[in-house]
Amino acid sequence: MQKRISTIIFLVVMTALLAAVACGGSSTAPLPTQPPPTDQPIKGPPKPTETPVKGNPPPEEPATVMAPAPIDGATVVAPLVPSGEYTLNITSGLPSGCAQFNEFRVERDGSGIVVDVTNLVPNPNKLIACTAIYGYHESEIPLGSGLIAGEAYSITINGELAISFTAQDETGLAMIEKESPIEYVEITEADGGYLLTIVSRLPKGSSCSRFNGYEINRRFIDRIEVTVTHLEVAADNVPCTDDLPAVFTEIPLGEGFESGQTYIVSVNGEDTAFTAR
Repeated sequence: MQKRISTIIFLVVMTALLAAVACGGSSTAPLPTQPPPTDQPIKGPPKPTETPVKGNPPPEEPATVMAPAPIDGATVVAPLVPSGEYTLNITSGLPSGCAQFNEFRVERDGSGIVVDVTNLVPNPNKLIACTAIYGYHESEIPLGSGLIAGEAYSITINGELAISFTAQDETGLAMIEKESPIEYVEITEADGGYLLTIVSRLPKGSSCSRFNGYEINRRFIDRIEVTVTHLEVAADNVPCTDDLPAVFTEIPLGEGFESGQTYIVSVNGEDTAFTAR
């Protein structure tokens, strides 16, 4: 009986050993393990490189810009001889310490001459501090030679000043320029604008004086200054006729007058007012 029990125990032990050997030889794969934690950020796939948009950058605004210069006065200087060159002397303004004279341009079409005078001023889009100093610039502008004696020529400067002068012969060039006595001034409506009529006199008669021209200055908003001049002999001992002829001058004042606004037209210092309609 004991022998039988020993045999059974031996078989059980052998069966257990064989089962253990069979389990140890299996090909079961080990379970995956997590990598140790680190402080480095997890890298993802590389980002595509951004291509900059091609194109020209916006242009930088200039520090100064060109602007019409205020005209404070102008004079036509006659030559010494009839075939000589006339000169236009202009006094233009420099409205601030930052303003600089730029240039002048002249265009001539027959008897009409247009002159543009410009300054360089600070760009209004930039904050630039300037001293409140009003300066002046003097320009000498040649008008050319060969002007026809007795013919009237007109000059417009920046739309603010208009000058009419008469080219002179040898006798006229020997005379001196003076303001003419004014007898009559009238302002009337004409072609949507206004017309200035002036009656002036030649104080030394037709033999010793002659009409020269006029100048209009419109630098003020509500005031127009007009100067009418004549030429006369300088000597007092020259016999002259006493006819004292009258000269009628018509000057278009143009449009642009505000309705209901009163304007002053000064002719050789004599003021005449009118109200625009």
